Amino acid sequence: MTSHVAGFEITAARWERGDFTDHLSVVVFPAGAIHAHARDGFARLQEEQGRLLGKRRLRRQPSRR
Repeated sequence: MTSHVAGFEITAARWERGDFTDHLSVVVFPAGAIHAHARDGFARLQEEQGRLLGKRRLRRQPSRR
């Protein structure tokens, strides 16, 4: 992602010289890698949440009535 943003610096420098032939970063945005990272991270968070909620439920038993 950093290289994609840095690639825009090259594009912006060209724009400053009046060269508007490129409108995108010279480095392709890593959408697939970011999507996979977000998906995997979210899955880990859900697992952790389930584990924490499971422990919490175990501590609450037996219920008071």
